[in-house]
Amino acid sequence: MFDIGFHIAFIENSVFVHNHIFVKKEIAFNKFFCGAAATQKTVNGKHPDSHREVNNGLAAELHYFCLAKIKPKRIYKLMTKAAIKQVRLLHQKKYRDEKGLFIAEGPKIVNDLLNSTYKAKEIFATKEFRIQSRWLSGSELRIHEVNEKELESISALTTPNRILGVFEIPSSLILRPSSFASELVLALDDIRDPGNFGTIIRIADWFGINHILCSETCVDVYNPKVVQASMGSIARVELHCVSLEEIFKSLRKEPFGQIYGAVMNSKNIYTENLSSKGIILIGNESRGISENLMQYVTQKISIPNFGKADSLNAAIATAVICSEFRRKH
Repeated sequence: MFDIGFHIAFIENSVFVHNHIFVKKEIAFNKFFCGAAATQKTVNGKHPDSHREVNNGLAAELHYFCLAKIKPKRIYKLMTKAAIKQVRLLHQKKYRDEKGLFIAEGPKIVNDLLNSTYKAKEIFATKEFRIQSRWLSGSELRIHEVNEKELESISALTTPNRILGVFEIPSSLILRPSSFASELVLALDDIRDPGNFGTIIRIADWFGINHILCSETCVDVYNPKVVQASMGSIARVELHCVSLEEIFKSLRKEPFGQIYGAVMNSKNIYTENLSSKGIILIGNESRGISENLMQYVTQKISIPNFGKADSLNAAIATAVICSEFRRKH
């Protein structure tokens, strides 16, 4: 006997019932059947156990064979104050670190993360958006249907964007410099602005740079504003929060390319010989590269100034530099 409840969905030649799939062997009726329980037969138009009336069109026997047990998508429609509080705590680094979770918002970013190695913990979406979005049909997803007011209460955005996902922060990988010795890598020294950081992740993704080394003083990688500014590129670029000094020290012992330091008033990037591999070091928005790291820079490069502005935004400078490296190779 199989417990059917009151929800049966007919899928081609099978019936999906709670967490089982059954094959319809013989069905000679054209109306929806709803009963409390089912054995392998219906007798005289009634179910033998529940004796619920079945439409008169049910003249044939119903044979169900269990094919597979699958895990259906779970949809929750009650948003408690406790749940709201737990998600809101993830706006703060302290609780992101403590729980090993972060939030991402908007269809593109959430979809990119779902299609990456990141693991989704919870999904919060409006009913209308959930119904319209086929990519939310993954059987393992815990989806909470929320209204606009509830979504606003957990969002870090001024204007929430229909869906918010809670994802697990991946475990830190053991970083071996030799693993990216043949690539172009970005290193960020004390980048504090989340918008800049997220945009740099997006720039790295655009130019096919797979690894970013972040100093321990950089803004938190999983700050909601960083995730948002990356526009989904965080799903494709490997981020390593490390001691840049320790990494640079270790590189002295191995055959590695240049460490290019982006500085003011140095050698013109457009006339310099640039390698297809090595590290591009980008300094703090106002102070530039730290003195303790400058000693490891093997080649200083600058973007020439043709006007009167005294500096470039860190993300814009990164884009110009990456473009020139790729143009030459």
